[in-house]
Amino acid sequence: SRIDIAKKVGVYRSTISNIINAMIHNGVVLESKEQGNSSSGGRKPLHLALNPDFGCVIGLELQPSGYSAVVVDFTGCIRKRQTGPLPEGSFADFPEKIMENLEEAVRSTGLSPLAVCIGMPGIIDSSSGTILRSDIFNVQNTSFPKTVGERFAAPVFIENEANCLAWHELFT
Repeated sequence: SRIDIAKKVGVYRSTISNIINAMIHNGVVLESKEQGNSSSGGRKPLHLALNPDFGCVIGLELQPSGYSAVVVDFTGCIRKRQTGPLPEGSFADFPEKIMENLEEAVRSTGLSPLAVCIGMPGIIDSSSGTILRSDIFNVQNTSFPKTVGERFAAPVFIENEANCLAWHELFT
């Protein structure tokens, strides 16, 4: 509820209400009444939840043996999963060809992509989207193709695979 969020965050309820109302208006958050009887009396609180249909994130792992991709809804549930071999050609062509292969899977979820997140082996400057060095793919000082995000009108984030795993462990 708004009150619970205000307590946890340590801000005024009115501030949380303004933010939550904007999120509800934009379809990011859904609200519902609590089921059952309230033993404390008074008005039942409105419970808040993320809207799973607000959008999705495309996760892509690149390895020399192939790629693994997931389409995850806004609440973190996997809607589609796909694996495959790396396309023929140079590394510069991989991302665009893989995104082309994923396009139907993403479209079939009915969700709008919010971001494309890529993990791969190598030394990655995630702030600039640059692969500084990846011996496995024989790539050095290469910007990740912006066309990957343009296909879905979504920003692209790239990170070293070990860091991706660390982020996953931190949040699960």
